[in-house]
Amino acid sequence: MSDEFRRYTRRDVIQQIDAIDLMTQKTLGKVANISEYGIMILTHIHINNDAIYQCELIFPYTYPFRSPFIIGLQEMWTEPVTTGKVSYAGFRIIDIESTDRLRISEWANQSLR
Repeated sequence: MSDEFRRYTRRDVIQQIDAIDLMTQKTLGKVANISEYGIMILTHIHINNDAIYQCELIFPYTYPFRSPFIIGLQEMWTEPVTTGKVSYAGFRIIDIESTDRLRISEWANQSLR
C-alpha cells in the first residue's frame, strides 16, 4: 500500500463492526480500523492478493451511523496473526458514496480532538 493512503487519519474500532461480503452473504471479518480511504479487517478466511470485494459495514447502534455502508474494497496486503488462524488484511476503499466517505473522514478525525 502506498504511503499516500497511509497518511490518512485512522480510527481504531472499539466495538464490533462486521464486514459482510455481499457476493457470498458471509462475514468477511471484523473491522480493526478505518480511514477515509482504507480499512483493516481481522479475518478468519483466506483473502486473495489484489481481490475485489463488495461489502456492507454493519455498525452497532451506539455508533453515529444508523445505516450500513456499502463499499467496494481492494485487498492491498494480508498478514497472519501469530496464531496463524486469523489474519489482518488491509484494503483500499475503491467505491463508496461520497456522503459516507465524508462521514467516515469526520468520524476518524474526531479521534484527534
